[in-house]
Amino acid sequence: FDVETGSILMNLDGLQLGDDTDPVVNQPCEAGLYYADSAPELRLQINKCALHPTMPICFTAHENGLVKFWDLNSGKLIHSMVAHASHVSDVAVHPSAQMMATTGHGPDSVKVWDMGKRCLIEEISLHTGKCDETALC
Repeated sequence: FDVETGSILMNLDGLQLGDDTDPVVNQPCEAGLYYADSAPELRLQINKCALHPTMPICFTAHENGLVKFWDLNSGKLIHSMVAHASHVSDVAVHPSAQMMATTGHGPDSVKVWDMGKRCLIEEISLHTGKCDETALC
């Protein structure tokens, strides 16, 4: 939305209640399951957004464990992946655009992802507590 006028500039497709067509791209290097029976409101809840440093892509961290990639030119979902078994609290993209970090529960961990391959590089399970969850690149 436009900060000055408050008017909506674009809707992200697939973020409406009742949309059960949430595609998850299953790649061999990804771990985890998509919980299709999660409540619709949890599929919609966005905990954090991050922008790609050079491309018109927005990354959203969701309460149901997904990280979604959105094309900001079209508003279309371009990729969805299971990042954590429970909710994803934060998502951050490295300035080089080569890596992304996520924090979440199930188990409490920080995960580093290869942006090109969209697969897990490393998982660090050294923190506890929701108040400690943040990702910085």
